[in-house]
Amino acid sequence: MTDPRPLSSPAGAQPCQRVLGYLTAKERDALRLRWAGYSNRQAAAALGITRSAVAMRFQRARRRLAPWPHLRALLSSPRASRHG
Repeated sequence: MTDPRPLSSPAGAQPCQRVLGYLTAKERDALRLRWAGYSNRQAAAALGITRSAVAMRFQRARRRLAPWPHLRALLSSPRASRHG
């Protein structure tokens, strides 16, 4: 489950890197493509999985980061499409 400890990292680590450290590799892959502006369809093709799997990984990432409401904004990229 989620780890409600405060985010901490070595000096100089980017906040984005800290956030990604709380996710699985599969969740990180899906999230990075969504941040890059890929639709679920495009991310699925790039990862070789279904659109449903991309959506599921993104949702799991959201749940994993739920203890930190200020981080949820990072999961709402204006370029990321929830459909397609």
